[in-house]
Amino acid sequence: MNLDSQATAFWLIGPVGDSKSFESLRNAIRFVMEDLKEPLRGTAYIDPDDGSAHYEIAEIREIYASDEYKTAR
Repeated sequence: MNLDSQATAFWLIGPVGDSKSFESLRNAIRFVMEDLKEPLRGTAYIDPDDGSAHYEIAEIREIYASDEYKTAR
């Protein structure tokens, strides 16, 4: 996982989705975990722009709590 790769966060607002692009996966994770409020946070997922992965909210929470993420902040 490259925390410095560009990424886009997606979330649902009722039947409609929204998204925001970020300069890094690190910033996208921070946005989801610190700025999105429940219940929107529970619908979020992140896709790195290079197509290397797809992170659902459970994985986002794990990464946010990981030592790798904490040391990269």
